[in-house]
Amino acid sequence: MNENRHEEDNLLERLARSRAGIALAVILVLAGFSTYLLVDRSGAPEQEVADDTEEALADAPDWYRDGARAYERHCAACHQVDGSGSGRNFPPLAEHVPKVLTVEGGREYLIDVILYGIGGEIEVLGQRYRGQMPGFGRISDVEIAALLNYTAFAWGHEDQLPADFRRYEPKEIEARRNRGLAPRDVKVLRDELDLD
Repeated sequence: MNENRHEEDNLLERLARSRAGIALAVILVLAGFSTYLLVDRSGAPEQEVADDTEEALADAPDWYRDGARAYERHCAACHQVDGSGSGRNFPPLAEHVPKVLTVEGGREYLIDVILYGIGGEIEVLGQRYRGQMPGFGRISDVEIAALLNYTAFAWGHEDQLPADFRRYEPKEIEARRNRGLAPRDVKVLRDELDLD
């Protein structure tokens, strides 16, 4: 038994000293980190929504509470709980979502961003961002509609929405699924919007 253990230790030492072993270790670490970033945490126990406490959400309509929880679960890590964004990779949603909703095609574009992601440099509220957002097509139509509704109304947006704005419905999300868009395609759609 000790002899087998000694052979395993020698093998690990040799791997650690070889370039291939170092490369393999780096690949394994990166693969593990990538998996962590991409894993669907939607089945995780719900946590208290940081900005809108459970107590504050108690008086909110169900659709808003559901959206706040979906946003916290899928969006807040990058776009922040208050929608302010982070650094030069994650643009703010606060103040920007209502602007997108006022332009022709903006409503559909927001669905596409959630389903398919977006890649390439974009400008939001006068700042350039170079991040890559993955698509979240793996989450349900109900949950996507909820988080879009939340971002439309959160952070004091109610007064900035178009007068004819109606809440997103799951059937709208379903209708835009399976279009086969890539993040770069969504960037092209964004470039076609009149967001200036």
